[in-house]
Amino acid sequence: MTAPTPSFLNTGRDKKLLGLQRRPTWEIIADVRRNRFEMVVAGRSGFPHFNPRKNILRNCTNLVWRVVCHPNLMASRVFPFSKLSVPLAGIDMGDSTVIDNSRFHILEECACFFKRELPANWSNVFLYTTPKTEVSGNITQIDFFRNVIKKLRPISLGVDSATTARAQRFQGWRRKRMFSLRVGWTTG
Repeated sequence: MTAPTPSFLNTGRDKKLLGLQRRPTWEIIADVRRNRFEMVVAGRSGFPHFNPRKNILRNCTNLVWRVVCHPNLMASRVFPFSKLSVPLAGIDMGDSTVIDNSRFHILEECACFFKRELPANWSNVFLYTTPKTEVSGNITQIDFFRNVIKKLRPISLGVDSATTARAQRFQGWRRKRMFSLRVGWTTG
C-alpha cells in the first residue's frame, strides 16, 4: 500500500505554509469535484470577508485591494466546500483564541475543526465575532454556534522524550541551586 500524495492549494498570501502548490489551481479544484481525494484539510483562506464592525465602503475597498494584490485568493471563493463528498477538516494554527467570521463557512461544512489555542471555555472561541456574541452566554443560545462547538478539537503538540528529559534535568538543577542558595543565605 502506498502513502497518499498530498496536493496543496494556496489560497492565501503565504505560499509555503504547509506545502508548495505544484499543480495549477483549476486542476486541483477539478480533482476535488471529481472526488479524487480521500480527505480535504482546509486552513485559512485569506479571502477578505466582510467585517460587521466596518462600513460597506471600507469592506469593499479591502476586498478589491487584497484580490488585486493576491489573485490566488479567488480560489477560496470557487472551492466547493459544500459539495464535498469526502470528509473536510478545518485547521487553525493562529495564536488567537478566537475563530473569526471568515472561517465560518469551513466550520459549517467540516467534520471537525482543529484549533491550536483553545480557551478552557470553548464558547469563548466565538466572542465578538458577531454583534450577538458579545457575551459568552449568548453563544450557546445560537443554533449555529451550538452545532459547531461540537466540532472543535485541540491540536496536541507532542513533546519528544529528549526534550522532557532535558527539562527534568533543568528542573533538578534549579531546585538544587535554589536550595543551596537558601542554605547559604540562612547560614551566612
